[in-house]
Amino acid sequence: MGVPRSKSFLVTAVLLVLLAGQTAGWRRRRQTCTPVNCQWGPWTSWSSCTSQCGTLGTRTRTRAYSPAASCNGLACTGPSSETEECNRSCPNGSPLHDGCDCTGTGYTGTCCDIDVDECALETDTCHEHATCSNTPGSYTCDCITGYDGDGNTCTDIDECDEETDTCDEDATCTNTPGSYTCACNQGYHGDGNTCTDINECDDGTDTCHDDATCSNTPGSYTCACNQGYDGDGNTCTDIDECTEETDTCHALATCSNTPGSYTCACDHPYTGNGYSCSVSCSALYPSLHPARNFAKFRSHCFWSGSHRTPELNYISAKGVCESYGGTLAMIKDAETQNFLKNHLKNTSGRTQRNYWIGLDDLNDERTFLWNDDTPLGEYRRFKSNAPHKIRDCVVLWRTARKAKWDIKNCDFTMPYICQLPDGS
Repeated sequence: MGVPRSKSFLVTAVLLVLLAGQTAGWRRRRQTCTPVNCQWGPWTSWSSCTSQCGTLGTRTRTRAYSPAASCNGLACTGPSSETEECNRSCPNGSPLHDGCDCTGTGYTGTCCDIDVDECALETDTCHEHATCSNTPGSYTCDCITGYDGDGNTCTDIDECDEETDTCDEDATCTNTPGSYTCACNQGYHGDGNTCTDINECDDGTDTCHDDATCSNTPGSYTCACNQGYDGDGNTCTDIDECTEETDTCHALATCSNTPGSYTCACDHPYTGNGYSCSVSCSALYPSLHPARNFAKFRSHCFWSGSHRTPELNYISAKGVCESYGGTLAMIKDAETQNFLKNHLKNTSGRTQRNYWIGLDDLNDERTFLWNDDTPLGEYRRFKSNAPHKIRDCVVLWRTARKAKWDIKNCDFTMPYICQLPDGS
């Protein structure tokens, strides 16, 4: 049944309106569209190799549009994926057939991915005095302490010569392969690194003689013979000081040698410790009496007679004094004059006034000489200058207060004073 004309027209009209609208929109769109050319995005990472080792495997990577072409832009050219042969597992070797060649790489295994421990396998070339240390694909050699070198060739270090040892300064360093030893020097004890001096004197290990003194020194000792002995300290011989006259005994003492020393004893009639000896004047001259009339002055013994002693003329009195090795008293200075003046006050003949002294001019008138032939000096105590042709000999004239010299006839008999050696 045919469509009514009115409906057909209505439909046609509607279609025309719709088409007109679409054509206008399309026209508007056509007027605003900008062409976009296609661009490739970045490649992805390579995929895993399809083979474990060698050159037989492949790997792939892909890329996508970024962006795709639009508005009649140019399409992308080229593939969206790539494939290539791969050998991922031979980084430490070189491809060989369907595997890897690990020769000389220090690695082993199908893919040369297992490190070879040359030290453990003892395939290293390190010196016997070096330490082997494994490293990835190799090893290192380091000389052990005490040696120097590159590890494959070692030279022993002489720590003693290089003074890098720790030995004590009183020890001896001895080089050994790769090290050294320390030994304390003679006279010291310890482990070599620390050494202490041995006191041989205290330990009794010295070789000093019994008559020597041991003195400790660093690392040793010395021996010195004791006083009174001679030698090198290891052998000592007694010194006879008496024979060698090195003693200090008094001239009037006798020296007697003793081991290591000597003794001194004063000779009779001297007394003392042997180093100093003295004797009383009365003991030296026992035949002169009285003993109380002796006195010492300036290394001389002075003696005067008493009332009981015979009085003699000048020559006889002089002879008596000379028979004992002396002279009549010689008064050559004021000190001797004062000594005799005071001494005579205490003798048993103290009331006597005149005493012969050793001065006369018998040989030449008015030229007085002392008994020892020395001339009269400037000291003179004559009480008178009267002429004395027949008077040639001098006496000591004294009173309770004074003491002077007087010239007398030599034939007169009088007391006298002797001046004698005191034995010193």
